[in-house]
Amino acid sequence: MKLYRLVKEDRCGNLGASGLADRWNFATDPCLHVKDHPAMCLVESDLVTGLFTVPDGYMIEELDVPDSIAYIGEER
Repeated sequence: MKLYRLVKEDRCGNLGASGLADRWNFATDPCLHVKDHPAMCLVESDLVTGLFTVPDGYMIEELDVPDSIAYIGEER
């Protein structure tokens, strides 16, 4: 399965989560925020820039995730 994330260029390829609290997680639950389509990364970038563009110094990274990865749903 292909997933995408908006990431600073110098963090591309680094799949280590920061361990910081963010919009969707607590600091005790480090995670990577990914989308199912590159266009959704542009929606996220709009929160930063006010424009549907990839901000300077960022890129959209494509991740090839095995289907065997466990999915954790909203209820959790």
